Amino acid sequence: MIRAVLDTNVLVSATIVPQGYAARIVGLWDKRRFVPLLSPVLLEEVDEVLRYPRICRRHGWSEEKIQRYAVLFRFYVSMRPGHNELANAVCIVSKRRPSAPI
Repeated sequence: MIRAVLDTNVLVSATIVPQGYAARIVGLWDKRRFVPLLSPVLLEEVDEVLRYPRICRRHGWSEEKIQRYAVLFRFYVSMRPGHNELANAVCIVSKRRPSAPI
């Protein structure tokens, strides 16, 4: 199974442009095509950014939906503090094609 590091921009952009590249990446995760690798710090950042007023205006989500999105990632992604999770992972950032394995 491919393991991929998702940038905050990908996770936030997917909420703003549901038909965009970032949403397609999140959709591939939903179809179990890869395992996202996220850190607790990154998830906190996503949670914070989704609540920015200008971002809220763009995605139009309720507080409950933002919380569900955050819980979804905390529950279903690979986060193992103390392990080298980035070995052989693919880095995916917004508006760029996936890079070669790092």
